[in-house]
Amino acid sequence: MSTPTYKIGMLVDHPKRPQWGPGKVIALGEGRMYVYFRDDLEKKAKTLLTTVVSPTIAEEQTDAVLDLLPQATHDGVSYMLPKNYAKVMRLTVAK
Repeated sequence: MSTPTYKIGMLVDHPKRPQWGPGKVIALGEGRMYVYFRDDLEKKAKTLLTTVVSPTIAEEQTDAVLDLLPQATHDGVSYMLPKNYAKVMRLTVAK
C-alpha cells in the first residue's frame, strides 16, 4: 500500500474519527498535517502526525462548509482561524 500524497487544500477523512466528517488540509510539515474538520470545527487546526495516522483522501474534493473557510494564520505554534470565524461561517452558510 502506497502512502498518499497530500496537498494543501485537499479534503481528507480521518480513518479513526469518521464523526469529524471531511477535513481540509491547510498546511503540511515534516511528518504532520494541519486540518480543519467540518463536523468538529474549532478555531485551532488539528495537527495530525502522519507517522501515526494516515488520513484517506476524500472521494469528494468539495464541501459547502470547508470551501468557504476564511484564511487561517500561523501564530508561530498553531494555525488559527480569525477571531470572528464562527460568525463569518454562520453568515456564509446561511446564504
